[in-house]
Amino acid sequence: MSSPAIITSLQDYTKISDVDDGVSAEVFLCVETSILSAARRNLAEGSVNAAAIDQVVPQIRAVKEYVPGKATEKERDILLAIRRATTDDNEGHRFVQLLGYDTEPSWLMLSTMPACCTLRELASGTKLPYQFAWLLFLELFPALRFLQRECNPPIAHCDLHSGNVLIGFDNTGFQGPLKFLLIDLGDAETITTANTHLPLLEWDMRDFHALIADVAREADKKGGKSSGWKALCRYLKMCIEDTYRDLETTWKTFGPIATDCVERFSVAEKQEVVTLVRNAVAPKLQKVRGRIREFLLAAN
Repeated sequence: MSSPAIITSLQDYTKISDVDDGVSAEVFLCVETSILSAARRNLAEGSVNAAAIDQVVPQIRAVKEYVPGKATEKERDILLAIRRATTDDNEGHRFVQLLGYDTEPSWLMLSTMPACCTLRELASGTKLPYQFAWLLFLELFPALRFLQRECNPPIAHCDLHSGNVLIGFDNTGFQGPLKFLLIDLGDAETITTANTHLPLLEWDMRDFHALIADVAREADKKGGKSSGWKALCRYLKMCIEDTYRDLETTWKTFGPIATDCVERFSVAEKQEVVTLVRNAVAPKLQKVRGRIREFLLAAN
């Protein structure tokens, strides 16, 4: 997989909107200023249509800007390791990709999706169908396998939770399959001889199971007599007993069940999941569209 050249300056980018303020960093969205300028030139005077805005949205990037004194090379280096290990044939694309950074680094530029929300935002106040837990299993398990098997040395994420899983679409029309991305590797660690005594990979597996279990416990149990639901109940029992902390045993025990359950999704069940994600994503996308509209109108 060919990677784009690393961006080393934000001088040519325009900040669109804030996303999140944390203790050590804030995240905001930006777009290359030349893209905004080109969009303005293509507009009729005083007129901004949806098509013009949606040409800009896919070009948006996320920037994580560290609070002074909180900058660290570790997250950059881990993202670079993921970038180097990612190929067309493995699961590196299940992570946000590093697109740029400065020398300190005081900021990181990261890929994102045109229309997305976190798993936490999706699950908040929404009853997800129980099948979604198995879909989440199939989407996130390969990401952990990539960190542990494709990266050298292996990497532990160390902060797997619903706020660090992005779900959305690769386009503004909510078309195509759902996409899942793991984000925020600020606490991640490489597994080296200096820390092999720490069960970091086991902790990742425990957090992975807890993430799936949280979704399963809150899920809509409609159709609860199915084999997929019964298997999910066994999975929850396993989580309570805190077993299956390694990749191979976890996949051997539950991978085929998850695959079969997802493959049995009816058209209506697939559409239900897509609709739930679209409803969660739409207000966030509308806000971003509004900000772009403001920028495009500012020069007209």
